[in-house]
Amino acid sequence: MLSVSFLNVPIWVFLITYCLLGTSCSVTKQISKQAKATILKDSAVNTGHIGISIYDPETQKYLYNHNATQYFIPASNTKLFTLYAGMKDLGDSLIGGYYQNFSDTSINFIATGDPTFLHPDFKNQPILDFFKKEKRKIYVSGSYDDEALGYGWAWDDYNDDYMAERNIFPVYGNVVNIRVSGYRNEEKTYIEPIWKTIPKYFETILPTNNTLSLKTLVINRDTNSLQKLRRSFDIVRNRATNQFNLSPSSRTFQYQQIPFFTDKLKSAIEILRNDFNLN
Repeated sequence: MLSVSFLNVPIWVFLITYCLLGTSCSVTKQISKQAKATILKDSAVNTGHIGISIYDPETQKYLYNHNATQYFIPASNTKLFTLYAGMKDLGDSLIGGYYQNFSDTSINFIATGDPTFLHPDFKNQPILDFFKKEKRKIYVSGSYDDEALGYGWAWDDYNDDYMAERNIFPVYGNVVNIRVSGYRNEEKTYIEPIWKTIPKYFETILPTNNTLSLKTLVINRDTNSLQKLRRSFDIVRNRATNQFNLSPSSRTFQYQQIPFFTDKLKSAIEILRNDFNLN
């Protein structure tokens, strides 16, 4: 008869063996127990909409699900997987567009949605170089039938820098960068901001003056207060146009990034004509 002594075997060995052999200590139940203890009962998050789904690709089975069939707006960290897949499959370059020879005097440039075109983070601009060398008249086209703002987006955030519109021919990331390089007519009841923008096109369409109300003028008579108040504003774009207005603010204006209204291809073409004299 064979006998074995377990006197010197640590107790955790027995626990692991029991968990591996017993159904009560299955992986699924362990995950469920940990989820309830660390996440689902946490007062900081348990009032929110929580979903958990853990999948084992080797067994092709789900180890744990909690609200897994409900719809969620993907969190920002989901974008990391999209970025990785894009970098892995697309490599280090994209096709920025194609062109067709219409005639001896014109070509048709077909945009492909290249997000790097004229974006300030990308110094190499082969499409712009091509446009500058091309002597013929350039027509721009491209097929994109979706909305400028996506389903589920917070559309009332359209004035914030993270809400750039989607279109087939993005320029400068479809965002205008706005600064003030100085002011004119500060001795009057209004001032004229001297705009510095990228794209430069928007310098011609931003508001030309910031007017104070009569009530504000009566309360604040000294020149220093007037100048400070006149410089305290935010810029707000009209939802469906590139019309901008100055809105009273508690902060002195320094810098703002605003998504511009793309109007499909129209704004891109106007920017190229104004900033680069492209025909």
